[in-house]
Amino acid sequence: MSFLLKIVIATLATGVVIVSGALLFSARPTPLIGLDGDALAHSVPSSAGACREIAGGDWTCAVEDSKRKARYRVDVDWAGCWDGEAYGASIPEQSPRMISGCIDIWDHLRIEDKLNASD
Repeated sequence: MSFLLKIVIATLATGVVIVSGALLFSARPTPLIGLDGDALAHSVPSSAGACREIAGGDWTCAVEDSKRKARYRVDVDWAGCWDGEAYGASIPEQSPRMISGCIDIWDHLRIEDKLNASD
């Protein structure tokens, strides 16, 4: 194998590793960046304000839209994916009992929130 071919193969392999790492980071940045209530609240649909950490490493998030207001106990795994279960005395009938999702890079950046704040 020629020296030039080895350089091309090494360059392509390095490029694949870098692009794969960037894609993985953008999909699941929480293990590297960490978790905060604002990023989790941005990931939870219709969240009203920041989520708060409670005992046992779980979180509580308020979800509110024009038809419902419910609280969810949310468990977040190491990769930033979460499952939430509605709790409390007054869970609206139309509220889902379980919700789930994953925190991505956009939840950490919250660019649209920053753009809206400058208006």
